[in-house]
Amino acid sequence: MKTRPKISIGVAASIHQVLKDLRPRSAGIIFGSIEDVARQYGIKHKEMDGYVIFSAPAQRLQMFAEKLHFSNIPYFPA
Repeated sequence: MKTRPKISIGVAASIHQVLKDLRPRSAGIIFGSIEDVARQYGIKHKEMDGYVIFSAPAQRLQMFAEKLHFSNIPYFPA
């Protein structure tokens, strides 16, 4: 079985912050808290001083990053 390499992103927000879709057509949809959405996609997180690092295979992390983007939560490569 081939293992997929994990990649990481950092988020300077609380894991308890609620992700809400802010796009014009679907505004108002609540995805859940950052922690809940990460758990839904099987993404591991590590809380640091002032930010959180999320790690997972690229495909799962991409779906998570899309939710952050739709909610205007900035993230950075870690």
